[in-house]
Amino acid sequence: MEVDILKFVPKRIDHRDIFVEFTGDLYKLNCNKIRPPSPIKLRKKIKINKNLLEIVGLYFGDGANSKSGSGNRRVALANSCVYLQRFWIQFLNDLGIKKEQLYFQIQVGNNNLFSDAELLSYWKNNLDVDKRRFCNISVKKDTKTIDYGLIVVNFHNKLFREIFDNIFSFCLNICKRDRSLAASFLRGLFAAEGYVHLNKYGSLAWLDIPVKDNKRRRYVGYLFDYLGIKVKSTNERILITSYLNFKKCDSINLCDLHPNKLKNFEMGLNHLVTFGKVPILSKLKIIASISKYPKTRFQIAEENDLSISVVHKALRDLEIKKAVERVGKIHIESSLKPRDLWFLKDRISECALMKRDY
Repeated sequence: MEVDILKFVPKRIDHRDIFVEFTGDLYKLNCNKIRPPSPIKLRKKIKINKNLLEIVGLYFGDGANSKSGSGNRRVALANSCVYLQRFWIQFLNDLGIKKEQLYFQIQVGNNNLFSDAELLSYWKNNLDVDKRRFCNISVKKDTKTIDYGLIVVNFHNKLFREIFDNIFSFCLNICKRDRSLAASFLRGLFAAEGYVHLNKYGSLAWLDIPVKDNKRRRYVGYLFDYLGIKVKSTNERILITSYLNFKKCDSINLCDLHPNKLKNFEMGLNHLVTFGKVPILSKLKIIASISKYPKTRFQIAEENDLSISVVHKALRDLEIKKAVERVGKIHIESSLKPRDLWFLKDRISECALMKRDY
């Protein structure tokens, strides 16, 4: 879907009218006063698609959202990932904001081991930016950063900040009505703020997204719920646990936008399935095993290469959840006592299966 950019242009800014001129495939936007924001040229159409929603999610997490001080006169993204900063720069370029109009600020922690020249060279070469576009290199006290620190990519223009805020708000609203766009937004947010936690064995333990603001955290929680992913909201964070939730995150490509996070997620999930003890996987095997005809727990264990204790515990839990039932007894050669036969009573939702499996 394409939308005319004028939909997001305010009629006035600081009691001054906005004037629009047509120049080819661009709009020239200006305030006809002595000291207006600088004129800007923007493309006439903006595409409302997954790329835009990924950018909005990315900005939701790592963007300059404050309007205090000079905050209302700029848009800026702070991140240490070269790929994500390229993505942000390309987005601005697609709107009509050229790289030559941007300013770059390098930030490092007090653990930095590189010289200013090395930091400048790294970011200049990776982002293909003229060194004259770099403002300064600042050290954040009592802060640690990885590798070459992070970089803040700024575009200073009060009018564009107003336009971008309108685009941002529009996108947050349509996410609540479109699952594909909601998934794209969450991909961007996870790339900005998400963490992939592995346990000491290398298996996926949980996914974590810090969101301090209560209203914003409720919004993110709503989107996950909209996509069928159950989350926990605690201590200013969104937590995702359980194998089925991990699989749903995988189905919406939650970690795909950040190369390192994707690598850790895939490795951790694969290790969890291969070596971890995942109750839900055992239950799914048991459900499939007894869906056609009744079996004893010994038959189920042998058929699925599970221990008797695991099968017994899973059957008891499924019985409590009213998914399976005992339908009689049978004598087997290895035992003098008759053994219970178990049968699938009712199909059970994935959400119900996940209970007590965190």
